[in-house]
Amino acid sequence: MREFLARVAAAVPAGGGMVIDFNAAAETILPGFRGEPRTMHTGDITLQATTDYDIAGSRLISGYRFIRGARETRVTAIHHVYACAHLGQLLSDAGFTDIAFHGGTDGEPYELGSPRLLLTARRAVDPR
Repeated sequence: MREFLARVAAAVPAGGGMVIDFNAAAETILPGFRGEPRTMHTGDITLQATTDYDIAGSRLISGYRFIRGARETRVTAIHHVYACAHLGQLLSDAGFTDIAFHGGTDGEPYELGSPRLLLTARRAVDPR
């Protein structure tokens, strides 16, 4: 994440702004997290998904099993979960200011359990 934000900071001009639509904030995911298995169907493909929360790693580990007739493919996805305070610090460390947390595009405040986090930030202006 640090490397990603450093590259974003290099791409955003001083004084420029940005918006990040972030769906892996702890305050969004964890309040209602149950980790219940899910099964989805599309055409002749069945997807079975499981998700566990790794407390020590602050991450979701999702297992996906795709079934099509006699063929089966299994994959794992890891989604790192960040608390808002940590995201704000990472942005600040990368040279961003005016960091704000929103629950939607209308600027509503981000709250515990909000389904979406929009972060806005401005690239610091070099004081030289």
